[in-house]
Amino acid sequence: MTKLCLVALATLATIAALVPVNHATKDPKTVCYYESWVHWRHGDGKMEPNEIDTSLCTHIVYTYFGIDAITHELKWLDPYLMKDLHDIEKFVQAKGKAKAMIAIGGASMSDQFSITAGNEQYRDIFARSVVNFLAQYHFDGIMIDWYGVQERDSENLIHLLDKFDEKFASTTYSMGITLPATVATLDHYNVPKITVYVDFINVLTLDYAGPWGKVVDNASPLPEQLKTMEEYHKRGAPRSKLVMAVPMYARTWRLASPLHQDLGDAAISGGTKGPYTDTEGILSYNELCVRIKGSPNSFNIVRDVANTAVHAVYLHGNEAEFYSFEDTKTLAAKAHNVTTMGYGGLSIFTLSNEDSHGTCGKKYPLLHSIVENYNHDPIDEVPITTIPPPTPHPTEVVTDIPGVFKCHSVGKFRDHEYCFKYYDCVMGDFGLESTVMYCERHQAFDEKTYKCVEASQIPGC
Repeated sequence: MTKLCLVALATLATIAALVPVNHATKDPKTVCYYESWVHWRHGDGKMEPNEIDTSLCTHIVYTYFGIDAITHELKWLDPYLMKDLHDIEKFVQAKGKAKAMIAIGGASMSDQFSITAGNEQYRDIFARSVVNFLAQYHFDGIMIDWYGVQERDSENLIHLLDKFDEKFASTTYSMGITLPATVATLDHYNVPKITVYVDFINVLTLDYAGPWGKVVDNASPLPEQLKTMEEYHKRGAPRSKLVMAVPMYARTWRLASPLHQDLGDAAISGGTKGPYTDTEGILSYNELCVRIKGSPNSFNIVRDVANTAVHAVYLHGNEAEFYSFEDTKTLAAKAHNVTTMGYGGLSIFTLSNEDSHGTCGKKYPLLHSIVENYNHDPIDEVPITTIPPPTPHPTEVVTDIPGVFKCHSVGKFRDHEYCFKYYDCVMGDFGLESTVMYCERHQAFDEKTYKCVEASQIPGC
């Protein structure tokens, strides 16, 4: 049995094992992160607060604010944009029915968080300055995005949350916190105590694989995400307070060989830069969709049987790149499964990575798919979303690279090497895509009936 077969079966088994019954979330959260610095991008990479479709979000989060190293008050990290250009005011004005929040922290603020949280006087100064800011600019709450919490910080984090809880007592302000997905760092957090203070926990279920590793893989596979969420639940967090992060970007690799483009194959670096993210190894969804739409014949798109992961291989010249990303089908499956399990919803990383301008079709296709596929009603079985079988249209199978299958029409096609293996080619978000399928043992796929039959009935099998 090939590794893709094992992956597909493992995916189904993992989800089936994890999903409880009758836990559906009635009012799921969609927590939409907005990166303030996208104001400085160009073209379709640029985004303004008034372009946020707040009808698709329950919470919109403005990133980032920091902590002043001298005064220990809330710090504007880009005062010219935030204050002088009135970006903060525009953000609040655009919120509609969503809650407008600020995220405090980010990757560069860990040390300062540690200092401020470790001193009772500093905690009080910091919390008071935050309350004053929220009141002055009409925000609805905060996200504590303290990345890199160490073991020594564990109790001080609780003290900080307790201080905010004290200051928020006479208000309606909300407080959320962002926590990591790695179990090793999770040990630094007192999950039961944290859940007492916060309205929800944003779990960073992102980047389980990336170009820092030298083999390609699904970057944010649903089974791994659900394992992380269940770990938080086992450690004392109510499912209803756990929100699962999903990426609006692709992780990309440059393959060692275009002949080897399967999960687990070797890579030598990150994929080529996009015009907006300008970083090897990552493409925003709006960069990816433009790249695929502009050169569809250069891409081979492959989906797993449970619709929980999709990847694309991009051929250019003598090189190939592997892209692990989310599309409307994978996010529909994630939204449905997460809410069926009773989790609090999904968080979006980030709005600026979405197709917010409708460059490749309708605006916000990923967000629409999420919101439209939340499960609000309890059901009694696992909601594995699968692709409806298409009406086959047989045609000659064309292989662009020897040994590598690529769809050239809708239909089901037997593998040239393994009779028990076949490809279900359907139309996806970006055109034709394939799902690898397998017959039972001692069976082969019959291209005349489009069914699995006894292998002895197929010549050569």
